[in-house]
Amino acid sequence: MIELTNDKEVLYNAEVTQLKSIDKSRRLLRTILIFIFELGFLFFISYFLGIFIAIIFFLISVILFIPSPMLITPSNYRVMKKGVQIDGGKLIPFKRGYKASMNEDRSYVSILHPRRGELIRLYTNEPSKLLGILRRDANLI
Repeated sequence: MIELTNDKEVLYNAEVTQLKSIDKSRRLLRTILIFIFELGFLFFISYFLGIFIAIIFFLISVILFIPSPMLITPSNYRVMKKGVQIDGGKLIPFKRGYKASMNEDRSYVSILHPRRGELIRLYTNEPSKLLGILRRDANLI
């Protein structure tokens, strides 16, 4: 855990509890669908490979390729050049290869892992401004 308290490094600051709660049902649906996909994938590969090999293959796939069913969706966050500080505490660093994308209709910007897809969802009233900051100042693609 990295602590940053220097306000000069803050590129964007937001408190988005209401925006986050509006989109809660869609996040829950996403989680359920990914979980169902994971179970179906496990049953499918166990049918062809046997249960022991299938579990090993499944675990490797979940760690490396299958999207995480749970997203980090902070209610309060600060964007800095090195990462996102969530709820006033933990800093999640930006790693090489991370990308940023925007969903203007649902008012959020996503931080994407190179292989596993969406990792962090940052709700904001200004998604295009936040995307610009992430791409310009935090060096996300």
